[in-house]
Amino acid sequence: MNISNKNILVIGGAGKMGLWFSRFFLNCGFNVSIYDINIKAAKNIQKKLNLKIYENIGKAVEDSNLIVTSVPIEALKDVFTSISHHIRNDHVIMDISSVKVYSVKLMHEYVKQGFKIGVHPMFGPGAKTISGKTIIFTPISLDDFEPSWSLAKIFVDKGAKTIFMTPEEHDKYISVILTFPFIISISIMNAIIDLNFDDIIINEISSPSFKLLYTLCKAIMSNDPKLYTSIIKYTPKDAVKYFSRTLNNIVNIDELNLKDYAVKLKNRLNPADLLKAYNFMYAFSELKQ
Repeated sequence: MNISNKNILVIGGAGKMGLWFSRFFLNCGFNVSIYDINIKAAKNIQKKLNLKIYENIGKAVEDSNLIVTSVPIEALKDVFTSISHHIRNDHVIMDISSVKVYSVKLMHEYVKQGFKIGVHPMFGPGAKTISGKTIIFTPISLDDFEPSWSLAKIFVDKGAKTIFMTPEEHDKYISVILTFPFIISISIMNAIIDLNFDDIIINEISSPSFKLLYTLCKAIMSNDPKLYTSIIKYTPKDAVKYFSRTLNNIVNIDELNLKDYAVKLKNRLNPADLLKAYNFMYAFSELKQ
């Protein structure tokens, strides 16, 4: 699949991630246009960047070769339905939502033509560069690998790392990687607020481990909660259920058994990884001072 001289359309291009990818593709030398239901925001972006905006999604699709969908998970069905009658066999459709089983299934159900691939950038719009970042591609057949690599090469050439896995494997890992930090963060921040802890005092007396955890909690809570709740809704619930069961076990276990529980868990982990994490924690703590 030849991706040179592509006209790229970013649907949802006025959103945070849509804007990030619009800038990225512009910097790669592609012709970039955006479509967004927030026309005012799209026009403001047009003033800042050298790109075209569309107010008609059908015309936007027809004038493009590569279509990137960067919209809330709940909006995917409407978007795929809207573009389905305008897709040609030479079109490439790339969805960058955070869940893949649901989004890839929708793409293939509603968009019958073109090459379709689910992609998940494992970073947010605050990333300054793509170098060193990971992007996951989720092909559903062996035939998808060659065209997927043609797309992946755009990012690899700029220093990104690409991982290939099935949509099912992706969602299994994401149900832990993105769901757990959100659950832990809302639990900690809710306890701090409800128990009337003073933020200044917390920062003054916290241990290095809690300083790191507290900083991460704040960073995670700065994101759109709808993203995390959607991920929880559309990914497997096994991890969440296991997390809940573990908490219940800790609450109901006696001190001696809790110690044994923790020791057995630690013995299942790689000591070198634990030491590396410990050293990183202190390096981060001293960096903040």
